[in-house]
Amino acid sequence: MNPCRRSFVAAAGSGLAFYPSPSTSECLALAKRLHADGVFCTSEPGECRKLFMRMKGKGLHTPIVVVSRIPEVAEWLGAIEAGAIDY
Repeated sequence: MNPCRRSFVAAAGSGLAFYPSPSTSECLALAKRLHADGVFCTSEPGECRKLFMRMKGKGLHTPIVVVSRIPEVAEWLGAIEAGAIDY
């Protein structure tokens, strides 16, 4: 399993549907096609920043939540400064 895997969350009736995505490009395509309500992204160095920049470049304003197994203050601040709505 790719440690940089991202999952989309899209409202699906009364529940949520998660769509795993192994790459930034696929993540962006899914977000656009599914009109995703949110994106969960790992806190891998550089990966979430790349996702933020590419989403902004494509005009996608989908909220991003960065997740980590072990919370780090520097990663948390970096994610919030880059545009995450939560860490």
